[in-house]
Amino acid sequence: MKRIIQAVVLIIFFAGLQACLKDEIVIKDPMKFTRPLNLAAPIAKIQVSAQDLLEKIDTSSFFFIDNDGLIHFQMDTSFSAEWTDLIEFDDMSLTQSYDINPNKKVVKEFTDTIVINLDRSQRFDSLFLNNALLDLSVTTPNGLTGNYSISFPELFDDAGQMVVFNGPLGTPATESIDLKNGKMILSNEDGKSFFRITTVANVDVPTTPPTGTNMDVTMNMRNFEPEVVFGYFGKREVINQTQEMDFDFFNNFDFTELVQFKDIRMDVTINNYFGVPIGVYIDTLLFENTVKQEVVPVSIDGDSVMVDAAQYANPVIPSINLLSINAGNSNLIDGINIGPDHIMVEVTGFVNPHEDDSVNFVNTSTKLEASAMIDIPFWFKTSMYERTDTISLDFVKLIGDSARLDYLEEIDLYFTFENGFPFNISAQIYLAQDNGTIVDSIFEDTEPTMFWKSGVIDNSGVVTSPSTTHVDIQMLHDKAVNIYRNEVKKLFIKSRLSTGDAENPDFVKLLESYELKAKLSLEVKSGEISN
Repeated sequence: MKRIIQAVVLIIFFAGLQACLKDEIVIKDPMKFTRPLNLAAPIAKIQVSAQDLLEKIDTSSFFFIDNDGLIHFQMDTSFSAEWTDLIEFDDMSLTQSYDINPNKKVVKEFTDTIVINLDRSQRFDSLFLNNALLDLSVTTPNGLTGNYSISFPELFDDAGQMVVFNGPLGTPATESIDLKNGKMILSNEDGKSFFRITTVANVDVPTTPPTGTNMDVTMNMRNFEPEVVFGYFGKREVINQTQEMDFDFFNNFDFTELVQFKDIRMDVTINNYFGVPIGVYIDTLLFENTVKQEVVPVSIDGDSVMVDAAQYANPVIPSINLLSINAGNSNLIDGINIGPDHIMVEVTGFVNPHEDDSVNFVNTSTKLEASAMIDIPFWFKTSMYERTDTISLDFVKLIGDSARLDYLEEIDLYFTFENGFPFNISAQIYLAQDNGTIVDSIFEDTEPTMFWKSGVIDNSGVVTSPSTTHVDIQMLHDKAVNIYRNEVKKLFIKSRLSTGDAENPDFVKLLESYELKAKLSLEVKSGEISN
């Protein structure tokens, strides 16, 4: 509340005080006049809104005004999961040597499998490809003639044709087959998702002995970029993130005394673009005041949310899910009432938490997007919030020539306040030398005596009408001389704020529409100026 009190007290009081002392009380040639000087006039009209007060706070960008005009402080953090957190592919390569000896009376057909699921708990049924290049290298011995055919029954090009490569024996061959916009329809067996490579060699009977009888085949899949993958992705951790938030909001408000908030909410929003259900869990939520070395672990009744799968369409229709943590299902209010400057949250998420073996999908152009937003409405109470602020004010420079003090008998300031805020505010102003030694005070009492009554508050904590308070301030000649001679350069403003009765404070709401209006009138009384 530091900035609120400072804004109200300093803007209103010192704007008027400096105006009357510096601008209004000016006598250029005291010897020119021999009669008393008297002046009475209105000198200032001041209006302070809730928006003005918010602009005094460095973190104003965190503020939000709801439909009822209630001011909220908000902060958030985000986390996400990429498709690579969801599924993994094994290395898709093969090097094999086949014996194609023409003297062996066997069918020269060979089949190998290339397993693509690195995690055997996952099953891949089909893939649509953005990009992929299938590199194929074939080497056969000199002296062999005939031809061969290498086919991939589960791989299809952009025209929907099965991938086949043909070539003559006896001549080495290297080929890169473009699978852009192609498709893979995989086979599954014993926890393995795979495609096959089938090699058939038709070998002529040689007229002279060949140099060898082995056919070497090397295959490698590169630039592999799937667009959509269908299958079952198993129970797998896809989120394991720690997010930390550091902020100065409560330090700026200086929670040195009891200020208790009524409500707080933390919303965890998950936009799931993956076609797989996910269980998201809040494992740890800590609020910490590093200055006071206080830590509050937050316990949550229902610390997880079951996130539905997205719907397959073009574009994908995400599943939007919300986990709301509040004062009703957690001790979140205890965490915020220590005035934290550090928050830490640990989140984990598992796909297919119920392991129901349903069909999953993922579009690799999407991801899981999530955010955690903390919302604190300005709905609070304080029995007696107190602080002391310092302002520099060189009284000697303000007055100028000491001759100006000789003829002043009394300066009277008349304040009229219309307080539309839900705060009772009282203040005392001490005048001090540069080293901090207090010389005097504006009011005679040592306790704060300038009192501004709060607006009229209804049962919901909202101000329904402002309250009017009149305050008169009198500064006599001796006080002005004492301040001047002691070279006052600092003002200590001791301020107190309460919401309702100090013994039984009320919860109040701070609305954007609240205003504090003040009128300041000045009366200067002087004696006769002598030669």
